[in-house]
Amino acid sequence: MKTIGERSLLTFSIDTDRFKRVIDDLYGIVGHTSGSLALTHVLFDVQDDTLEVTATDSLMTAVETVPLRGGQNGKVTLPAALIHSIVRSLDGEGTATIKEEKPKTVVMTAGHTHFDIAGIETDMFPPTEFEEARHTFNVDAATFSMLMDATSFAMSEDEGRPHLGGIFMERYQGEEGQQPCLRMVATDGHRMAIAESILPNIPEDMPSVTIPRRTVRELKRLLAQVEGSLTIGMSENQMSFSFGQLKLASRLFSAKFPNYLEVIPKNEGKKMNVGVVPFRNMVTRVASVLLSGNSPGISFTMGDSRIEASALDNMSGGSAREGMKINWEGERLDIGYNPHYILDIFKVFKDGDAHITFPGEGKPTLIFHDPPVEAQEGEAKEKACDIKTFYVLMPLRV
Repeated sequence: MKTIGERSLLTFSIDTDRFKRVIDDLYGIVGHTSGSLALTHVLFDVQDDTLEVTATDSLMTAVETVPLRGGQNGKVTLPAALIHSIVRSLDGEGTATIKEEKPKTVVMTAGHTHFDIAGIETDMFPPTEFEEARHTFNVDAATFSMLMDATSFAMSEDEGRPHLGGIFMERYQGEEGQQPCLRMVATDGHRMAIAESILPNIPEDMPSVTIPRRTVRELKRLLAQVEGSLTIGMSENQMSFSFGQLKLASRLFSAKFPNYLEVIPKNEGKKMNVGVVPFRNMVTRVASVLLSGNSPGISFTMGDSRIEASALDNMSGGSAREGMKINWEGERLDIGYNPHYILDIFKVFKDGDAHITFPGEGKPTLIFHDPPVEAQEGEAKEKACDIKTFYVLMPLRV
């Protein structure tokens, strides 16, 4: 056993393909733009034939565990960007071996290639802690991903409004006798996205929390290829997500999410149904002329069983107009929207019909859809049918 002082020097071997997956998983967590040198590194810790790789930034911490066939206990902290670049260059087959030759310095061999890598003192790596969860529940990983996909586009990007910079998640139970749901809500003040899925095992006393925007994006990336169950834990200041050999913890927002139920209008007023695909294509074509950032948006006129969309770009003078038949009765209605907001919603939908309600002039518009979210064929499609979505969209003056 190679040691220095009282500390043993780390040694381990790992399948190259597995090593790549671990580093790819954790690389998004690293504090790439942080002013802290330690946060740009990852910690490798070998104990009793088990490797733990840890990455952290000011918001999230992730640990991935890998069983080893032998190895020498020890810890080393290495630069994440360099490790990531190296493992991406390796062939998918074979074995990579890392040996700590002296403190803070390792030799990595893969096939005929040798790499010398300098790290930092392990005690410079920030302490990481997973708080004991007070509430835990399991949810299908694909379902959780679909809920995020259906809502995350509406998160606010405004750093001055941190209470809107994420997805609000709660246990929701509507009328008495209905089964409890896991509900996600996101809004930037101009639009609101709501998605829910029945989840009978969700704890009755589960607190409502806001998952930060950066955490949402990392979860979407990490869960993209995950099958099976996701375990969610909540403590006073932290939320954890466990799947496979990886555990991710995130700090929770202290800012309070607004009472979104107060701004949802009643499903009353003029209604229309449109085919998702033809309507989405129409809006895409008409909005293609809006090249300048100060254009007012896209206008819609409904009347005589027809909807017409039109747009005018203030800078270039380019314009577009297109119409399609709808089931419209009653007086003519003129209304405008940000076309990007409409397309964000209709990209979630796959096909079928969208049901749109106009409660009144100047009031938010409601958009529903059956089936609710885009899905692949087979099992994923069945899971998508268990998800209910609806959207609230503020009109524009155009």
